Amino acid sequence: MTALYWREAAWLWASLLPLLLPPVTLLQRHRRLTRLIDPPLLPWAEAPGGGSTGRWRPGALALAWVLLCIALAGPRTPRWVPPELRPAAGSVVAVLDFSASMRARDLQPDRRQHAVEALSHWLARSRGRPALGLVVFAGDAHPLLPPTNDTALLRHFLEALPQVEPPTLGNALADALTTAAGMLRQREGERVVLLLSDGDIEAAVRQRAIDTIASMLKPRQIRLVVVGIGGPEKVALPAALANDLSGTSQAVLTRRETAVLKHLAKAAGGHYLPLEQVGQRGLDDVAGLPPPRIDPADAGRVVWQEWFGLPLVAALALLMVALGPSPRVAALLVAALLPPPPAAADSGMAALQRGDHATARTLFAQRQGYRARLGEGIACYRLQDWLCARQAFAQAAWLARNDRERGRAVFNLGNAHFQLGEFEEAAVLFDQARALGVPASAAERNLAFANELAESLRKYHRHLAAVQRKADWLAQARDIPDDLLERMTEGLWLKLEQARPGIIRELGREKVRTLIRNGVARALGIAPETTTATNAGWAANTTSQAPRDTAGLLDRLLPLEAGLGAPPAKPYRREGLRPW
Repeated sequence: MTALYWREAAWLWASLLPLLLPPVTLLQRHRRLTRLIDPPLLPWAEAPGGGSTGRWRPGALALAWVLLCIALAGPRTPRWVPPELRPAAGSVVAVLDFSASMRARDLQPDRRQHAVEALSHWLARSRGRPALGLVVFAGDAHPLLPPTNDTALLRHFLEALPQVEPPTLGNALADALTTAAGMLRQREGERVVLLLSDGDIEAAVRQRAIDTIASMLKPRQIRLVVVGIGGPEKVALPAALANDLSGTSQAVLTRRETAVLKHLAKAAGGHYLPLEQVGQRGLDDVAGLPPPRIDPADAGRVVWQEWFGLPLVAALALLMVALGPSPRVAALLVAALLPPPPAAADSGMAALQRGDHATARTLFAQRQGYRARLGEGIACYRLQDWLCARQAFAQAAWLARNDRERGRAVFNLGNAHFQLGEFEEAAVLFDQARALGVPASAAERNLAFANELAESLRKYHRHLAAVQRKADWLAQARDIPDDLLERMTEGLWLKLEQARPGIIRELGREKVRTLIRNGVARALGIAPETTTATNAGWAANTTSQAPRDTAGLLDRLLPLEAGLGAPPAKPYRREGLRPW
């Protein structure tokens, strides 16, 4: 029902008429009787109710009226929406608690991985496809991904997250909420921060989080939705982890603090959900996002699936039953079931054949169906309105009833993309048209043209990029001004005032100037005249290896964000923060 639209929604108000008629009829009848009969005699004068037929017939007629009003309102659902008209489904930033308490195993394999898997599941079941961003926090908050609709990219990061180890210990929840609010600052539409946590945080951390909610989220009308992870009973963290956290053999107990999570949600005007109650929902449902709606002003550019026929046929069937066999009602039912005569569509085709493309475009635009959209695309194409042709052919491809019709629409859609200079898209469409049965001679000929022009365009772009880079280098470095060269020679540019004089005394000022010029020439790809080609194979960095996957890259980056020089052997403790 969230995808249902109405062509003329005002007709729905007329369906209330059966509710108004009975009281008005009874009131008028009562007034007529009171003029003729004394009130004490009214019960004796009123006729008893009719039989079973008299009781159900008014209800059947009222239901038929309601169905007719629904048919006139024009129920429909979108079958194809142009990409530029697809409504935004809102933005969500998921804030994932990666503190040590989320290593508890009351959920398998542990709370942290269970939360990541739940988020991935919600994303896969989302209908409106809201933009999703990712933030994780332990002793520090780390922004991983700004809100994006790239589902493949999101899945890639979610698959890597369980292997990521935060470099610091603690609960920087306030910083994580501030980071999430910053990600949503420039986003349009509904904005939600989705917190997935067990709520096992200290009172001071909780108060800072509430202050952040009051200063960062509520003024910007960003809602907070909290999902509780873990069980209500206390469980012990793994022994090895507990020893690292407490420094003793004493067990560290943790549980889902429902009261804390509810308090955070209430402070933000949001809502709280325990994980076990989320069920099989999608991300938009969990975040409480309203279903996206198409702007009524853009309805004419959408391909619709019309459903008015269903209530119309049901209403006519009810009328036949309630009124009895009637030639007039039967004729109405037959007229509703028969398809419209084809002559209406032929007028646009006739205009197209006589070369009146503008008239043909107008006539086709007023009609629905595959033939109308294909004819409109042909008219627009001959008028050299490539954008109009691209949209019409795309709609025709969606409305096609078989491969033959779809192949013709897809082939013409490729031609429209080709005329717009979108050669790569055209090549894909020509290849699809060939698979759908378009004659190979035409499809392969156009495919070859599109591929050749696409490759030429790629080479041209690479050439332009290279020229631009070389021009930037030349503009900035080929002719070093004397004053800049003098400053570099004296060491002022690199702030090496103490070291440079010794180099100058040993090598000489002119030698330093020559070396600097040679360095610039080498950077520009111009070999200095005094040098010969040599193998620089020894100039390699053997101290480290590049990470091989996303989790390894994040393990390198997160310590840098936290102000650490390198990934620590064990996570650092943040001063003043409980380590779990």
